Amino acid sequence: MESTIQSADIHTRWCANRSMPTAIAFVAFCALGAVLAWRVLGQEGVVHRTTALFGDLIVIAVLAQVFAKFSCIRERFVLGLLILRFGVAFVAKVAPALFGETGYLLRRASFGLWVLALVVSLSMLYSALRFRPMPGPAK
Repeated sequence: MESTIQSADIHTRWCANRSMPTAIAFVAFCALGAVLAWRVLGQEGVVHRTTALFGDLIVIAVLAQVFAKFSCIRERFVLGLLILRFGVAFVAKVAPALFGETGYLLRRASFGLWVLALVVSLSMLYSALRFRPMPGPAK
């Protein structure tokens, strides 16, 4: 029972549709990802480093934990897109032959996922900017 109350409290405090700092963090993370994915688009034969393999796993685990804390559909959609993107990157690093000739298509899809996540996170920022908390009772 206590963890349910804490989860609800966390969401009401850090909801990206109401909290500007959270919405800005979503936008900044997605914008950085979109810029980095865009830089890779023009490169031929991008080399995957196996040292970054565990980084993808850690990011997926952290995003899954954050996914569990948020309950709004837009937040979960953005986090789901990011988990999908890092999951595909993990599979591409583990089994590069699986995506052999489709590397360019995979880079374009990654860029598309980042842009879609950025657009949705920008809508969350817009909602946070328009949100006006209800005034509480005067003490």
